[in-house]
Amino acid sequence: TNRIALMASIEPPQDAAGRWSFAVSNGTVALAAGRAQEAPLVLDRIALRAAYDAAKRRIAIEQADLRGPSGGVALSGTIDWSDSGARVALGLAGTRMPVSAFKRLWPAIVAPGLRSWVDQHLLSGIVERVEIAVNAPLPALLPNGPSLPQDGLSIEVMLRGAAVRPVDGLPAVKDAEILTRVVDRSATVTFGPSHIDLPSGRRLNVSAGTFKVNDIAADPPIGRAELAMDGPV
Repeated sequence: TNRIALMASIEPPQDAAGRWSFAVSNGTVALAAGRAQEAPLVLDRIALRAAYDAAKRRIAIEQADLRGPSGGVALSGTIDWSDSGARVALGLAGTRMPVSAFKRLWPAIVAPGLRSWVDQHLLSGIVERVEIAVNAPLPALLPNGPSLPQDGLSIEVMLRGAAVRPVDGLPAVKDAEILTRVVDRSATVTFGPSHIDLPSGRRLNVSAGTFKVNDIAADPPIGRAELAMDGPV
């Protein structure tokens, strides 16, 4: 189970049309892995400044830093209900961290279909860099939702020493340098030199590869993998 302990302050508005301000200056968050063999991800350096404008029906996250021994993220943005539906505009940047930490820090509302695929298929490695930018109506971010607007979603993740299983039922690609780019609903994963260990004990060397998904919001998302490899079968 997840555990949260925060030291927070809330400042009410001076009048009915004013803004509620709230801040977190300290605290600890422990995020469970969902797997018995993995320890919780602990974030023990937490800082947050945000405000809620009741008249404009808008939450503004001015600064949010969540960090711990394994890594962390910084984000800012807004959630706006002033129009006909909720709209999310967020920017997130992550520090160097293991894949297990990255999976738990990925916001649930950001490309949940792709997030689920990553959770199941990205097995291990180190995330060197992650940048996520969202500017879209909330329904467009959900599975089987309406189309994302142009420039509504951008994700870039660089990994080293990664193990990933692009296709269910096949052996994993290991020790790979991987660059993942997502623009709106399309995703492209590019592999550098890596290898595949076969059940027979033999090894296939992968010189390059790509994995493409045309619609990450589809349920389930459907992709195509292409690998250039050599070695005894």
